[in-house]
Amino acid sequence: MALIRWQPRESRGIQREIDTLVNKFWGDPHTWHGTGWHPSVDVAESENEFTVYAELPGLNKEDIKVTLEDNMLTIEGERKRTAEKENAQVHRSERFYGTFKRAFTLSSEIDANKVSADYKDGILTLTLPKSEAAKPRQIDVAVS
Repeated sequence: MALIRWQPRESRGIQREIDTLVNKFWGDPHTWHGTGWHPSVDVAESENEFTVYAELPGLNKEDIKVTLEDNMLTIEGERKRTAEKENAQVHRSERFYGTFKRAFTLSSEIDANKVSADYKDGILTLTLPKSEAAKPRQIDVAVS
């Protein structure tokens, strides 16, 4: 047996190999839940709030729906296929179209009246302040 030094390929090649392995084991993630695609999402938590960043390039504000019910945050929408030129032959198609739905259970109560959403440059930013009851509190200890 000979040892061969591993030479990393370009990052896209490695990502493609990982995707292939995952798809063989669990199936294609782009077809999970019967939808065409799932936008990438980051969820961050601080002492006072959750912040959610969702990549939704190419969508209009009207294509996005955000709901919060029983500490379940749901982001859903649809990316519509752009009109292709007549008599054009497609050589490669990698963009995903169709509906999507992402849902997240939040670990703390949210003050629904103070939730805000901002959509700029294809990034949806949701700010979800925690309710006063959910925020950590300092308890003073009395010395007797």
